[in-house]
Amino acid sequence: MRRDTRSGFSLIEILVVVAIIGTLIGIVAWNSFGAKHDADVMATRARMQTIRTALERYRIDNHKFPSAGDGLKLLTQAPANRSEGYLEEDQINDAWGTPIQYLVPGRNGKPYDLVSYGADQASGGEKENADFSCWETSDAKKP
Repeated sequence: MRRDTRSGFSLIEILVVVAIIGTLIGIVAWNSFGAKHDADVMATRARMQTIRTALERYRIDNHKFPSAGDGLKLLTQAPANRSEGYLEEDQINDAWGTPIQYLVPGRNGKPYDLVSYGADQASGGEKENADFSCWETSDAKKP
């Protein structure tokens, strides 16, 4: 009886390994997309909190919140009584690079509202495209 002395992998074995690796990469990519969105929402919520702090500092210094016409851009400019603005220019954008909306008066009886339009950068939407406000708790609208 003659033994085959060649070593190596057959084409079928290679295809099975490639299919398994491809499946694993697909699963990891699918899961990381959700993690990226969650991180973007958390980063935007943190920026909204920073803006709320800056708005409160502005109110203390000026005895009022900025008007709707002035908007958040006013917080990036140095007023006469300060050497610098309350925020850096990039801090008024959400994680998707869109300016966070400053609404005066705010909804639900609040003096103002901060709104991000989500990943699609347009009003409305669901899941990763859902809008959210600075007054909503983190659990109010799950992404």
